Amino acid sequence: MRLRLRSVDVSGAAEKVDAARRAALGITAENVLEGCTEYVPYDTGALQASGAARQSGDKAYVEWGGDGETSRYARIQYYNALNHDHWYDHAHADHGDEWNRVFGAAMKERL
Repeated sequence: MRLRLRSVDVSGAAEKVDAARRAALGITAENVLEGCTEYVPYDTGALQASGAARQSGDKAYVEWGGDGETSRYARIQYYNALNHDHWYDHAHADHGDEWNRVFGAAMKERL
């Protein structure tokens, strides 16, 4: 017996994979935020408390500072301060493999 496929409709599978990827991305962003907290400079706690994960379409963002004075302080601490390095880079070095596993597990769970 021979079978020849002329076309296969994979749109349902593609939509499911896309939805799973977006969900996994949001979960991973929350884990990145949590993993970075211990590396964020602490003075009054405002900078650490200002951390937020957000998602826009196919991209996720982890940010500190929000608006106003805390935002300016976050920029100074991250980019200009002599005593502080880029806290995300340190957290990624320590937790990057874990974040990759979180993403993979979240994808697998939803597929």
